Amino acid sequence: MQIIFDNVKYKNFNNINFKIDDNKITGIIGPLGSGKTDLSLLIGSYLKPVSGSIIYDKKISYSNIGIISNFSFDDMLYGTVEQFIKKKSIEYKYKINSINKRIIEVLKMVGLSESILKESVFDISESEKIKVILSQILIYNPELIILDNIIEDLDAKSRTKLFKLLIKLKKFYNKTIVITSSNVDIIYEFCDNLIILYNNEILDSSDKFKVFENKDVLNNPLVMKPLVIEIKEKIKNIKNIDLGNNDSINELIKAIYRELR
Repeated sequence: MQIIFDNVKYKNFNNINFKIDDNKITGIIGPLGSGKTDLSLLIGSYLKPVSGSIIYDKKISYSNIGIISNFSFDDMLYGTVEQFIKKKSIEYKYKINSINKRIIEVLKMVGLSESILKESVFDISESEKIKVILSQILIYNPELIILDNIIEDLDAKSRTKLFKLLIKLKKFYNKTIVITSSNVDIIYEFCDNLIILYNNEILDSSDKFKVFENKDVLNNPLVMKPLVIEIKEKIKNIKNIDLGNNDSINELIKAIYRELR
């Protein structure tokens, strides 16, 4: 699903313009209070702009957009995983004769076994809860999935596993995914495109490598920069060596090794 913001105004957002590319993972990064949640809700059509246009190339409906936020966990206080997944299916009158088959399909998509259905939602881990909420959303096969500030409390291993799952959903199931976070390193490593947000302003939005080639972004002391970018810039300034595009520390180490051989 492609989404175009054309001179959108909402609260403190004034005439913002950017594009969400179809079948890509787009990361929105910015500090606390920069407007990430409002922007994600505008993208998902949960909020409407005061002026300007948000243009979608596909039909917008509850079944075509899924969002996971901190509020998504509010219903995970009691009951089984199966009851939780089925809850919205019953509310939205999903085909009852197909629901059990579809649940098994989506559990396989997110890497969960059928046995988790009988477990209490209260007892499963945080990473499993996210996968269960994803399963509930995937019942409807939405084209757009939004994750708003939900990776902050995951440990590094769980975050990496989640992003590998999201890449799988993008690659094999043609999902367009938007993620908001203040964790610039993990967003930079796994996302295709970035939107740099500060104080309700879009400083840049494009391919992740191009964003940090923008001098206005790179030299702005208020913009959070990935550690890999900071190390790469120091090496370039001291040794005059351009190590190319690297989106993780591991990739940077490999580039340094190749340069030194």
